[in-house]
Amino acid sequence: MTVSEIDAFLAVVRYGSMAEAARRLYTSQPTLSRRLHSLEEELGYALLLRNKGVRTVELTRQGEKFIQIAENWKHLWDDMQKINSYPEDYLLHFSAVNSLVSYIIYPAVHTFLNENPHVHVVLESQHSYTSYTRVQEGLLDGAFVCNTIYNRSIQALPLWSEPMCLVAGAGVPAWPEMLPNDLDSRHEIRVPWNNEFDEWHDYWFGTKDPGRVIIDQMPAVEHLLRKDPTLWMVAPVSAAKQIAESSNAQLISLASHPERRIFYIAKNGYSSEVMEQFLRHLMGIISKIDEISIIADGLMR
Repeated sequence: MTVSEIDAFLAVVRYGSMAEAARRLYTSQPTLSRRLHSLEEELGYALLLRNKGVRTVELTRQGEKFIQIAENWKHLWDDMQKINSYPEDYLLHFSAVNSLVSYIIYPAVHTFLNENPHVHVVLESQHSYTSYTRVQEGLLDGAFVCNTIYNRSIQALPLWSEPMCLVAGAGVPAWPEMLPNDLDSRHEIRVPWNNEFDEWHDYWFGTKDPGRVIIDQMPAVEHLLRKDPTLWMVAPVSAAKQIAESSNAQLISLASHPERRIFYIAKNGYSSEVMEQFLRHLMGIISKIDEISIIADGLMR
């Protein structure tokens, strides 16, 4: 799989015809066609339906699903090319789970860059297990994760913990110290926060009750709560407070709640100075958030 093959596929999708895609890429139609055939052979399935006499292209079912994969592949390739253009001492390349990016990491990156204009940041939003692989392969300086796995070469250092609480829309009957079974699971927005949360959820709601919707994109969660006040969710307090404020929802403590969510930094031994500098900056911000307990005190010195 090459960059030119991915570019060929995305151009055909974007412009709707082989002729226009070839023109935009400054190449010939036969060359474009060869790139697409080569990509399909490597993948083992067809991406395009080719009908004689038809000028526009039509995607196969696999081709439709491949669009997002191709776009992600291209973004990662672009990021990898950028890395080589930055001085190593001034590049910070790491990942974090989506909820952490939205409510803590991105604001911390913003203030960190204001204080360190020479630094360049590549930030990826990744699930915990995917991040471990990328750290082990040396593609990331570190990863902020909420699940740990056994890996001899990766060190997972706990940073902080925070309680989980209920975020309920204005239309949800709620009172202090509710029990989980007082809630209607048919109106739940479920986010797979970590393994401990999944175990708690299975205990109270069963393994066959997924809730109304399962999602891990925070802007979408806020949109759903604003549109439907009968929805509710359980979230870590750093996310819950901001979600409740943006969606005009209630913030309630459950009488039986999941274990505190712990965040870790996953590193492959040595950390660059800029990574350690960002960690200290981040922990300084975290320490000011009510109800969060700092575990790695040494990072704040």
